Amino acid sequence: MAEGITVLSSEPLPKGYRFLPKGSIYRTVLGQRLTREAGRPLFIVLHPKTKARIGIRIPSNILREVQRQDTLTKAARLAATHRRDENLERQARDVLRKLYPKIPSSAMEQCLHRAFKKRAGRIGRCFTVDMTKRVHLALAAHVRHTLTDYDKLLNAGSTKEKARKAINPKVGKILAGWR
Repeated sequence: MAEGITVLSSEPLPKGYRFLPKGSIYRTVLGQRLTREAGRPLFIVLHPKTKARIGIRIPSNILREVQRQDTLTKAARLAATHRRDENLERQARDVLRKLYPKIPSSAMEQCLHRAFKKRAGRIGRCFTVDMTKRVHLALAAHVRHTLTDYDKLLNAGSTKEKARKAINPKVGKILAGWR
């Protein structure tokens, strides 16, 4: 979190400042950097009840520059993100093919689509785990949810531990067959 003066959203805006809501990492980081470079105070804005961070307050002229830069660079940033995402999926596909050469292509595509979905909290996007482990965990989850009675067991009241114990032999057999 950027260093700044913490304020509640209910407090009045300082003269010459505007609110930049949380939501765009690019805008937030650029606003923080430009405000610091200008030697101006940066205000971290919290919700009055939850105390959760909801945005920042930055000088009006800096907010206009942030909006201008965001517009100017948006297409290039989106293209770069698209290239990174394609590269990530290509790496995962290569590892899947290497570890599980007999995997049906439909299962591979379903697994990749689900495991590497952005902003879904899936293992494929967990960059602190190496790709081989991510692929293995993603494929095991795919098999568990699509080719076993795991979800039925959970819906019938079974705990995750009991349901996994019941279906693990089948998961292991399927994964071994795809190796």
